[in-house]
This record gives sequence, C-alpha cells and structure tokens, in this order.
Amino acid sequence: MLEIGNYVPSRSRGEFAIPMVEFEGYGRNIPISRLYQGIVMNLSNQAISTYSNFPFNSIACFNGKYFGATDTGIHELGGDYDNGVYINAKVKTGSMDFGDTVIKYARDVWITKRTKGHMEIVMLVDEDSSTSVNKQTNISGNEMHEERLKPPRGLRGRFYTVELKNLSGSDFDVDSFNMLVESIKRKVR
Repeated sequence: MLEIGNYVPSRSRGEFAIPMVEFEGYGRNIPISRLYQGIVMNLSNQAISTYSNFPFNSIACFNGKYFGATDTGIHELGGDYDNGVYINAKVKTGSMDFGDTVIKYARDVWITKRTKGHMEIVMLVDEDSSTSVNKQTNISGNEMHEERLKPPRGLRGRFYTVELKNLSGSDFDVDSFNMLVESIKRKVR
C-alpha cells in the first residue's frame, strides 16, 4: 500500500445505533375525481388548444355534426349553453417582449373580430396579475370589423401577456390582434 504522510488508506465498516423516533399524524380521505383533458392541434399552423372537463373517450364528426362518446352514451356537441350555463372561452398569448429587451409603454390595441356580443381584453404586464388591465369592446355584429382600444396611460413593462375572453357566452371569430408599444430607451436591470 502507498503511505501518505502518517496515514495509510484503508477500508472499514461500522454500525451506528440511532434512537427510535416516534411520529404521530392524522389523515383524511379525499375523494379523487377524474380530470379529463383533450389536446387538439390545428394542422395548418401547428397551434394547440386544450379542453378540460369533457369526459369523452372519443370524438367524431358525422354528417357535419360533432359527437362525443362517454360511458353513458353518445352526445352531440353543439348549442349555446353547457347544461344551462353560458359557454365561456378565452385565448391567451404567451409573454411577449416584441423583440426588444427595453421597457415599453402599451399605446394602442387593435382587434379585428366578428362577435355577436362583447369581448374583454385582459393585459398582464411582466407576468404580474396585480397589474392586469381589463378593457371591454364596444362594437358587435355579424361582420368582421376592426376596433381600437386604448390601454390606460402609464402601463409599462418589458413583457406583455394578452387574454381575449367572450362575455355572456357570445360566439366570436378573431382575425387579427395588434398591439402598438413604444420603447423607453432604458435596459431592464
């Protein structure tokens, strides 16, 4: 063996006696409900949508109508209500910095849409829900139209997240969404 200074490397084995530890606790039974989630991909642009709380094990299109199958039977997917309640929908973007690392003011928002009712636009700044701003659209109709919304002055940050929601379950089609931001020439710390 190689001797280093006054120490000789060796292997050894030992045992440790640890005193018995007592644990006390309580528990309760919580019923587990099934979580259903469906994921749909638009093949033309690879956009992904998720649907939750639909207990379907399969979905099919037959004669231009959509049907979902469950253990209890086949159900047609259609109508303006879900069990007597308006169907709420929303579209949410990811955090956007518009290709610039500086702080920006939100100046104008344009949305080109068709809706039977009104929509709400929620803007989050720097992923902080306490700075959310809600604006409601004023124009509704059966034809595509563009509407301009003015965010409140002083709304500023590097990242913006936008969420579009229908109000009172109204149907909507969104063609485009544009946001004008003005950069402040100061880097984020």
